[in-house]
Amino acid sequence: MEFQVRGRYAKEVTYMAKSSGRDKAEGALYKVGGRVLQVIGSLTGDRKKKVKGRLGRGKGSVKDREGRLKDLFK
Repeated sequence: MEFQVRGRYAKEVTYMAKSSGRDKAEGALYKVGGRVLQVIGSLTGDRKKKVKGRLGRGKGSVKDREGRLKDLFK
């Protein structure tokens, strides 16, 4: 979510929604980052990193689906 302030005294504030392509790209990054954390956690035996990796992958899937939904309603 982005807000942009316009005007000399910040009287105008407009909301700028993220594009579907940006949501899909963020989703892909979260998925890759989650996979990396999960692998590092597996190799080192760190259960917390494994869990964080799984959560990151889940967040990436949600962002990707959000971008796909935005494409449907264009």
